[in-house]
Amino acid sequence: IDETISSPDLNERTPRWSAVSTVAVVVALVLGAVVGWFVGGRSDDGNTEVPAENVELVEEWAEAVRAEDVRRISELYHEDAVWYDEAGDDRFSGVSGAYKGWNIFGVIDGVTAVDVIAVGADHAAVRWTFGLHYSDEGITGVSLLDLGGDLITAETVYYDSAQAP
Repeated sequence: IDETISSPDLNERTPRWSAVSTVAVVVALVLGAVVGWFVGGRSDDGNTEVPAENVELVEEWAEAVRAEDVRRISELYHEDAVWYDEAGDDRFSGVSGAYKGWNIFGVIDGVTAVDVIAVGADHAAVRWTFGLHYSDEGITGVSLLDLGGDLITAETVYYDSAQAP
């Protein structure tokens, strides 16, 4: 038996994980936590119950959008709210900013659908479709709402900008 063969020194092993693998795992874990937090209705403080006033606020917002009532929509926003259009890269602040952001009803051909997808402890997701004068398909987008107290504190709007009026 050859006595010179020894087991490898564990401190001298080549790492199996590259930096890219580590980053990928961290990103996957963070995304999983965010999705679980949102879908599970978990708020920043760990609360998993969805307050009834959040559901009422989002339903009231959805009804105001269906009614194309810009004033009623904007009154549901906090005075320090931020409204952000991801596709158009527009950012507005406050109640007047929400009014500017939602003052689109003159250029669309009616609201086709507004569907509340999810309401959480401090977030909501709503899908909407508006008719367009120049297209049979219309434009569909999603609004992600941040909720605070009895008002909307932020909204980020996503849609296909190629369809936009």
